[in-house]
Amino acid sequence: MNSLISHFNGKEPIVSDIYNQLLADLALFGKIREVPKQTSIHLDNARAC
Repeated sequence: MNSLISHFNGKEPIVSDIYNQLLADLALFGKIREVPKQTSIHLDNARAC
């Protein structure tokens, strides 16, 4: 299974900083579910899950 952490291994710290800011901004619209895939992270509206 892919983990969120594995997507950021070996990346510059700014990458996770930007991702965390994106999550914070999206949280203003409601709950977000993070679904890590092999090469991406899907962000779903938690109500739709």
